[in-house]
Amino acid sequence: MNAPKLWIAGLSAAVLAVSGSYLWLEGMPTSVMKPAANNPAARPVPVTTGVVKDQEFAISRVGLGTVQAYNTVTLRARVDGEVQKIAIAA
Repeated sequence: MNAPKLWIAGLSAAVLAVSGSYLWLEGMPTSVMKPAANNPAARPVPVTTGVVKDQEFAISRVGLGTVQAYNTVTLRARVDGEVQKIAIAA
């Protein structure tokens, strides 16, 4: 490539990078960009009581996709050595 074509290609790449960054940041919700520490504390949800009814209702689930857990826990056993005695209360 000669110098003018290389210069035009570099300038075009820089313009695309700057405009793409601008559009990406403008399209992002403000809640994603702000840290959670600045959010005020959640207000309590009002709770009401009601009369208990015994009735049947239909449960239906229709969907296609993947389920992903929000939180996971890893459990590890912390037992060393042999079990010498098991105390059973009667």
